[in-house]
Amino acid sequence: MNNVFRSVAFKRGYSTLRDIIPPNIAASARQTISSGADATASAESQDFSKLISFYRRLPKGNSSKVASSGGLWARYQQKYFTGEKPSPKPIVHAIFALLIGGYSIHYAMHIRHHKNHEHH
Repeated sequence: MNNVFRSVAFKRGYSTLRDIIPPNIAASARQTISSGADATASAESQDFSKLISFYRRLPKGNSSKVASSGGLWARYQQKYFTGEKPSPKPIVHAIFALLIGGYSIHYAMHIRHHKNHEHH
């Protein structure tokens, strides 16, 4: 870990940790160091109580299923991939899409070729 920091510090030109640590964290650390032991202990206990209250507010147990947004791809995926009975129909759909796309491109090129010429 120390070697990683040295390489990052060298590549980015950091001279000290002061350049990496954001100012608000560095300021609170300096205040903690400069203040007495009692102030440090009370600040730590306040931070710890905030952390405990945060974790108490988090929901317990398994998360509920989130309803899909109902977009076209989400419904298609639910029906054919992750539904009760997944099926190989998407392979058939892909083949038909390629056939229709290929025919459309071929037809467009044919029309472009005969646009200003007699048909033969």
